[in-house]
Amino acid sequence: MKELSIIIPTIRPPNLINLCIESILNTTKDINYEIIVISPIDLSVPKNVRLLKDEGRSKHVAIQLGIEQSKGEYVLTVADYHNCEPDSINNLMKVMRKHEDELFIASPRFKDLDGSIRLTNYLYQVYYASCPCIKKSYIKQIGGFIDTCYLDYFGDIDLSYRVLEQNGKVEIIKDSFLLIRNDLKEAATLEKQKNGELDKEIFEKKWFRGNRVSSNLYTVKDL
Repeated sequence: MKELSIIIPTIRPPNLINLCIESILNTTKDINYEIIVISPIDLSVPKNVRLLKDEGRSKHVAIQLGIEQSKGEYVLTVADYHNCEPDSINNLMKVMRKHEDELFIASPRFKDLDGSIRLTNYLYQVYYASCPCIKKSYIKQIGGFIDTCYLDYFGDIDLSYRVLEQNGKVEIIKDSFLLIRNDLKEAATLEKQKNGELDKEIFEKKWFRGNRVSSNLYTVKDL
């Protein structure tokens, strides 16, 4: 059994996913891990990377497929346009191990190409785990990893809300960074923008109508 499965859904050209894979392989040491790439097209990936075929239905469906096929004790999702900074995944896993006996998810932070740090993990007054890492044994307890009712967005925010609703913890790891390759990432298509609007409507209907949101959702430690 692996300690960690790194799940990467992609529908983009191979150069982007290969840069992502290379950054993981070059910066992640002393962890027994696997990389699983899910794509609707054939890709040439390193031999130690598992490639799963998906019909391109949605990012969240692809992630779910990767988790079902994963062999890791923990799972971490990474976008294909992310590059890992040195020791990022190692530092993330150090924290995960400290919380192995509790419901806990963690997330790296994000940098732009100029080195500036993004505050992308904060929405609706909650710090949420974008590119979340969780111990697989807790996934069933919270009703699954990513709710596939979402097409492209809000799945990670929904996951964080479900963890916090059950008195779990969410932490943004200060010394774990993913670099966002804005130079290679294409702008969101009209379809993606429409999906984002639909996903936002689904999320707000689920969490903000009927007073479902509880005080537990506002206890995440500020950075």
